[in-house]
Amino acid sequence: MNNKKILEEERIDTDVLVMGAGAGGMMAAIMAADAGAKVTICEKGNVRRSGGLPGGNDHFYVYMPHIHTPEIKENFIRQSLGRGIADEDLLRQFIDNTFEVQQKWEEWGIDMKIDGHYEFTGHGWPGSTGKTAEPGKTTRLPLHFFDTSASVKLEKQVRKRNIQIINRVMITEFLKDASGRFAGAVGISTRDPRIYVFQAKSVVINTGGVDEFRLYPPPNIIGYGMAQPNTGDGDIMAYRAGADIQNAELCHRKVSLRFGPVSGKGTWIGVVRDMEDNPIAPPYLSKPDAEIGDVSIENVDAIEHTWSTGKGPVWMDPRGISAEDEEYMRKGFISEAMVPFLKWLDEENIDIKKTRFEFAGIQPRVSIQTRIDINAAASVQGLFAVFRANLPRSAVGGFIAGKSAGKYALDCRKPDLTSLAGKITELKHSYEEILNRDGMAFADWREVQWSIYQVMHCYALPPNRTESTIMAGHRQLTRVRKKSDQILKAANQHDLYHCLEVLNLLDIAELVLLAVNERKESRGLARRLDYPFINPMLEKLLVITQKEGKPSFRWEKPRRGPA
Repeated sequence: MNNKKILEEERIDTDVLVMGAGAGGMMAAIMAADAGAKVTICEKGNVRRSGGLPGGNDHFYVYMPHIHTPEIKENFIRQSLGRGIADEDLLRQFIDNTFEVQQKWEEWGIDMKIDGHYEFTGHGWPGSTGKTAEPGKTTRLPLHFFDTSASVKLEKQVRKRNIQIINRVMITEFLKDASGRFAGAVGISTRDPRIYVFQAKSVVINTGGVDEFRLYPPPNIIGYGMAQPNTGDGDIMAYRAGADIQNAELCHRKVSLRFGPVSGKGTWIGVVRDMEDNPIAPPYLSKPDAEIGDVSIENVDAIEHTWSTGKGPVWMDPRGISAEDEEYMRKGFISEAMVPFLKWLDEENIDIKKTRFEFAGIQPRVSIQTRIDINAAASVQGLFAVFRANLPRSAVGGFIAGKSAGKYALDCRKPDLTSLAGKITELKHSYEEILNRDGMAFADWREVQWSIYQVMHCYALPPNRTESTIMAGHRQLTRVRKKSDQILKAANQHDLYHCLEVLNLLDIAELVLLAVNERKESRGLARRLDYPFINPMLEKLLVITQKEGKPSFRWEKPRRGPA
């Protein structure tokens, strides 16, 4: 009896394909549809509860011209450029569009006010103002809001426009025609034995980068499921399609509640203290301030310095706050999807007003992303990508990318996939081969994930890396990649998509290692022992393009905005 698993093919014709939902993907789909394009949105999970919006957000950076002065916008640009290498024109494009996106969200029923007024609290500094959003006196940009149904309200707008929604589908490869234009994509169902072939004029990538715990192992590994959804699929597919990629060598780190949620740091009301009860970093608060919070909780260097001087652990100390402040903070925690944390506090009878909570830095998150212009267009025609970083950048990025992708699709011809039939068949057969492997000679995706962890942790964990360790790790990774192609097996569609994720992660890890080796300096949190200092000559973006199957590196000066 032949029990060979076969994938049933389904073809979909659309103008704009949106890869990944969340705030950015749904905004892109909405704006492309409003431009007159036929739109399809694909999501590995479910559009209604996708991305970071339902997973914890209660701040939206927005520049309101009727409330903020022009100096506030310029301060934001200047501070953002001071944090790293960035294109100024993209920063200006982002901040200039925040207000329009915020207005649309309110028009669609998303509640951006607290008690009937705009409130800029949290993520602040002493001397800044914004509690009541007074025109000319508000100096903060993070708008505090509570709406746990925001993603549901965005999905309602998507459905209102008759946008085709395909849940539980992973896009696996982009297709280009003979002229080098984007022509479509291939994807698989994560539930049913089905392969999708999309014929599309343009695509918007909104896949969220690479989660912290997919390249580097999490510190609380016991009980961790190893299946965070963001695996850089869109960026590595763009790279394989010939698009420029940037920031593979750079990384950033977040701070998290020890053994608890990462989100909510801007919501806490308290003072960040060391074991001797001293504030650890600027603004060195002496007592909790409900209006500004304590931004030192976001400073991973300060937390690790505290440990290195023998004064750890580090605690968020809300002791002594009022009942009113606790109620305000709890409401913010709900919006930040910290309901399980609140439930635990209540079940264990833990009084926030009498308790300290430990925080710690977590693993690096690589900053790899598709390089785009101010219209969100990549270097491959028809390929667009959403800004990366946080909720407002994602929402505004989708707003811009969707408009651009929709306009592009209306102005270009319908692609022809006839010449790509061979590639589509080859991809289909490769997925079926993984599905039909069985027995002890083959390995599931978790074994490959562990191999990635071991290589990246042992050879490339900043700052303990040098050219010799990086290249030793690259040799190990090359062997793992070759072996994975030969032995990965999947018992079902769910396993298959995880297999394709770890193959993408292997490709991303290789780019990260080679890019780290190319940037011979330490910059920000992307540090190495053999080049411990910043090199002012490398105040440039490292851009990677695939040429003849191999990565090609070049340096580009960041673009500047208008004078």
